[in-house]
Amino acid sequence: MTKHNTGFTIARRGYDTDEVDLYLAGLAAGGRPADRPMFTIRRRGYDRAQVDGHLAEIEPAPGPC
Repeated sequence: MTKHNTGFTIARRGYDTDEVDLYLAGLAAGGRPADRPMFTIRRRGYDRAQVDGHLAEIEPAPGPC
């Protein structure tokens, strides 16, 4: 496995790097998506556990209903 510029490890099968990068850029720009997208699983994608753990730390908490 190798590291990508985001710090996530590139795994044999992982989340599509472009989809994750786009989602993270939206969050960094202040976007508040209703739900986390279902990232496509690809060969040589971001390690899924690392991405899921990172998103759990940085995603905004859901607001009151």
